[in-house]
Amino acid sequence: KYYMKYQICRYLNMFFFVSFVYNTTSLPSDQSPSVPVHVTVSIDNHHQVDSKNSTENKNEVIQSTQTLFSMLPRLFDYAKSFDPQPYQLSMHQWLKKNKSKIIRHSILGCYLTIWVILLSSHYYFSQAHSWSGWQSAVPFTELYTRPQQLLKQELIFDIQKRYINQQNPTDFISPLVTFMNRINREEKYLNCYTIMLNGINRLYLARLFLINEKKIKEIELRKQRLTLVRQLFLSWAAEYNINQEKTKHA
Repeated sequence: KYYMKYQICRYLNMFFFVSFVYNTTSLPSDQSPSVPVHVTVSIDNHHQVDSKNSTENKNEVIQSTQTLFSMLPRLFDYAKSFDPQPYQLSMHQWLKKNKSKIIRHSILGCYLTIWVILLSSHYYFSQAHSWSGWQSAVPFTELYTRPQQLLKQELIFDIQKRYINQQNPTDFISPLVTFMNRINREEKYLNCYTIMLNGINRLYLARLFLINEKKIKEIELRKQRLTLVRQLFLSWAAEYNINQEKTKHA
């Protein structure tokens, strides 16, 4: 473990040292930018100046590269002689000194992170486009006892209305594909949200996050509604495929 840290420190120091040497040698400090006084020069002289400058720049690059390679042996010697022990001791002392502060900030950060996740999830599920809230004005028991064919027609109508292809309004399949992607994603969010709520309950932290039985029952109801919506769609899709096959063979 310490040998790996030692090697990492060696290569980092090597990288920074090479960068420093390259930057200091590529731009000599005794040169200052010159501002031309006469701008009316001939074309031939202009090309000669450009050629001279290009040659000087190439020579500077070559010289800098040679200087860099000449520094490599000393750089490797420095990396070999580098001792990470003082840095480890100082880091250990800093962690020991600020241990209580680190713990407090970590707990506060976790608490705020969980709050943000809970609030964002609650906001997502309370939106009008949430399929777990489909037909929310109708109680679930009543919705479950309605005629299935009527619910399927209402669901397909809502899908086509919500995800209609503006460029091709006669496109019937694209809204259905979009619906399946949305409902799968919403189901994952609901499952993660349920796991988080159950975990907070098991750790007896429900009061810290203002979680009560009402919220848990609400999430369970949303999962049931979402399951019903999925079942209605899959049942309709099966009937649609059967009717399409019958039409082909008719």
